Amino acid sequence: EGHGTLVAAGAVRAFVFRKGDTVTAVSSICSHLPCELWWDGDRSYLACPCHPAAFQPDGRPSQGYSLPPLNPVHVRVTDAGRVEVLGAE
Repeated sequence: EGHGTLVAAGAVRAFVFRKGDTVTAVSSICSHLPCELWWDGDRSYLACPCHPAAFQPDGRPSQGYSLPPLNPVHVRVTDAGRVEVLGAE
């Protein structure tokens, strides 16, 4: 709850977020340069190490460059409470 967790599912790498009963995920790769993002827990956003770009947990750019949003990743929670990462859109 409240922070991003980097996961890998085959060739898909994503940040998964849980808010209450809702689980969402976005690509871990910046939409501008092919750099893997990292979770900045102090600021609650995804930061790019290659340039001053940042993204909200829902994938929208938050500051810096005018960039396209991050690609969403399909996730679901099973009846047993397990989070499954199904792949990129």
